[in-house]
Amino acid sequence: VGGSSSNDLHVQLAMALISATVYSHIRDCKLPQAIRLLEMQLCSFPDNEAALSLLGYCYYHLGDFPAAATMYAKLTKVCPGERKYGIYHAQSLYKGSLLGEAEKACLAIAERHAQVELLQACIKFEQDDLSGSRKILEQVSLDEVDVYVALGCCFYKEGCYEQALKSFTDALNIAGFHPQLIYNRAVCLYQLKLHKQALECLVGIFEHGVKEYPELGVGSHVEGLELCSVGNSQALRDSQLVEAFNLKAAIEYVTGNMEAAKEAFNDMPPRTEDELDSVYCHFP
Repeated sequence: VGGSSSNDLHVQLAMALISATVYSHIRDCKLPQAIRLLEMQLCSFPDNEAALSLLGYCYYHLGDFPAAATMYAKLTKVCPGERKYGIYHAQSLYKGSLLGEAEKACLAIAERHAQVELLQACIKFEQDDLSGSRKILEQVSLDEVDVYVALGCCFYKEGCYEQALKSFTDALNIAGFHPQLIYNRAVCLYQLKLHKQALECLVGIFEHGVKEYPELGVGSHVEGLELCSVGNSQALRDSQLVEAFNLKAAIEYVTGNMEAAKEAFNDMPPRTEDELDSVYCHFP
């Protein structure tokens, strides 16, 4: 009996150590390392809620949305009473551009919820069903930041830039400073040809990026010197720096300031050519 108890204690200690290591990796944004440990645990405990949930989280934040959807789909079966896993499943499918499957996943969630309705509106938007999207949004509480953002996107896609600007401004008034909302406002101002105001918006994103993300190397370009790539990290996506520098270059270009446009591209966080995406060097 003593030996069995000792073995159980060793197992508990080993599990505690693995859990601590996983959470440490997640805290330090070392998601691939966390995934490796979690997948090993899943081999031994295939229906473990914590492992499946953490794997879903890691895959989602790495941008592997199909893999995240697979984890959350399994969680909807392991924990059928947990509505949040149904929502996360639908969100992952949506982010992975699996719109038809995301729509079905939303319908599978028994209890109606503002978050589900908002997701359905976003799916309609991506399917270019703007009237369907707006119809859903009008039924959701307008105190939600995401509702203002979704409405702003609908207005923008319809070419109603003043209304889009108002929606994004309303969202900012509720949420406070947020790089993506600032960028959305700047794009609307650009479309309205209010270039000076758009540039003033972008300054906030640049200052925030330098302060909060020093590892992204904003403005570190030196002629003739090859810099280390910062990669396409979650931090880079959250900072909105690539989008903001791209928009600044577009504004400088259309106003005839070619040197400033070139400088905006040079000030972007350094990445290798194969890491550049469709946003880079693309004028709105």
